[in-house]
Amino acid sequence: MKKSSVSPLCRAALLLLAVAGPGAAAEPYHLINRLPIPGDYGWDYLTADSDARRLYVSHDKEVVVLDLDTDRIVGTIPGANIHGIAIAKRFGRGYISCSDPGSVVIFDLKTLAVLDKVRVGDDPNGIIFDDKTGRVFTADRGSKRLTALDAKTGRIAGMRASSSGAGAVS
Repeated sequence: MKKSSVSPLCRAALLLLAVAGPGAAAEPYHLINRLPIPGDYGWDYLTADSDARRLYVSHDKEVVVLDLDTDRIVGTIPGANIHGIAIAKRFGRGYISCSDPGSVVIFDLKTLAVLDKVRVGDDPNGIIFDDKTGRVFTADRGSKRLTALDAKTGRIAGMRASSSGAGAVS
């Protein structure tokens, strides 16, 4: 008789998951509404601000801002080759990574007005705000480095090349 390499505890856990899993599942996702956004160019990231009830949609040449309660476009923020959007609520600012010319557009969260444009590495794509450090980080694919911005001042706090040269961030 061959002994199983799976422990009795592991088997019990798998059995529990198999039995409880399907019954514990929430309702499946379903379509609530369709929101047409004008323009014939590409899409990239979506960023939701649940407190302000806004959805930021990167749309190549601009960020389209939707009000999630009215399902209406409330404004746009211009840019070029736009990728990601990061929100820093405590500073009242948003940050947009733009590949052309390798910059971050800083905007006011209330008015959506552009406040500044900061040159970072080549082809920034991923962007995120870290509330603990008060910094905005971009993953610059073209220059294979990370850039940190001080979210309060908008100034570059540092740049670091990826040790592998891959420039990946997760």
